[in-house]
Amino acid sequence: EFWVESITNVKDPAEAFQHAFVHEHREVTGIAKRVGKGAVLHSSSHSSAVELLGPRHELYPLGIKSWSGRDARKPINLSTAMNAPEVSTTPSEFFVRTELPDGFPPEASADNWLVCFSDRLGTRQVAVSELQRFNQSDATAVMECSGNGLAFAFGLLSCGQWQGVPLEHVVTFEDTDFVEVIGFDEESRLSNPPPGFYKSGPGASWIFSGKHLRSQNALLALSLAGQALPADNGHPCRLIVPGYFGCANIKWVTEVKLCSGSDPPSAQMVEFAERVGQSRLTTVAE
Repeated sequence: EFWVESITNVKDPAEAFQHAFVHEHREVTGIAKRVGKGAVLHSSSHSSAVELLGPRHELYPLGIKSWSGRDARKPINLSTAMNAPEVSTTPSEFFVRTELPDGFPPEASADNWLVCFSDRLGTRQVAVSELQRFNQSDATAVMECSGNGLAFAFGLLSCGQWQGVPLEHVVTFEDTDFVEVIGFDEESRLSNPPPGFYKSGPGASWIFSGKHLRSQNALLALSLAGQALPADNGHPCRLIVPGYFGCANIKWVTEVKLCSGSDPPSAQMVEFAERVGQSRLTTVAE
């Protein structure tokens, strides 16, 4: 139910970017009907299409990170991105939703950042520098915040070229297993967003089925477009699961472990299920 089918089923990144822009939002779909579907699908018309969306919220200007902590957001200029020579967003321009926690250790590096893995083979801690010695894979994927919308001119959306280690190369799991990925979340600043915006609670974890992780080629990303991950986008290690909303692509990964499908969903899963209007909240992660 957290899967974005219209993105998952499109193989070409540029086409996926356009699908996300045109099909993921009712507001955009309505404009497509008014101005003609072709006018929105062609990149030369994206600028005018964005302008037709109406005024964006001035509290979150495009291309600038505003507010702080769990309320931080930096929407990209989608009309500029769609007219750029390369559809992939550069690391410095990638959208931000929730910035680096204020409790994050300033000395963190690939050498001293440890990820704890617990699976059928036992429990072990692996430094990111060790993960860098594994065979690396690439994943070009569109990522979108589940709260993307008119207030941000639909700019909480980016296409990234990620490099890292396939999750199944470092964690042993079966399709029938469930895997929880946990990220660093020591944040002292309470959520206090502008009026009209959602508050964000503590918690940074997501439970996936092994089948989905394998079919989506989940990746522990260590770089973006050949550069170190930006601090606000998960340095030194971030989960990438193509086709899932950004909230499920856990940043600052600290632990990956097998769990039960009968375990309760994490606080983050419940929070964002409500955001995307799921009609039914289950009491188990499955």
